[in-house]
Amino acid sequence: MPIARIRIPSGWLVEGNTLMEPIGMTDLPPLDDLKEDQLLLSNNHQRVVVDLGWLPEFDPKGRFVLTAVRLENDGEAMAEAWYSPLRVRESRSFSEIVGILENWLEDETLWQS
Repeated sequence: MPIARIRIPSGWLVEGNTLMEPIGMTDLPPLDDLKEDQLLLSNNHQRVVVDLGWLPEFDPKGRFVLTAVRLENDGEAMAEAWYSPLRVRESRSFSEIVGILENWLEDETLWQS
């Protein structure tokens, strides 16, 4: 099963990636690959972390959740950042959520304070 192909602009660091391509005629990876932690990207210049996962994990009725938070230097502040995300989007469609993700990564104006 191939890792998903995503257009990631320069400046973004892939911290972790287990996001798999959909199989067959479906728009979803296999159920065993629908994990909470699938993709984590960071951009030090923009001070942003982007996370993509499936919630609830392994649940066929779940959905992809794409979240962007402010990148903090302090561990406690970083933990708190997840409670007030900059952006959140949800979708049951792999192609839709990847399209949204790629738009977020390309549009630097989204992250300006």
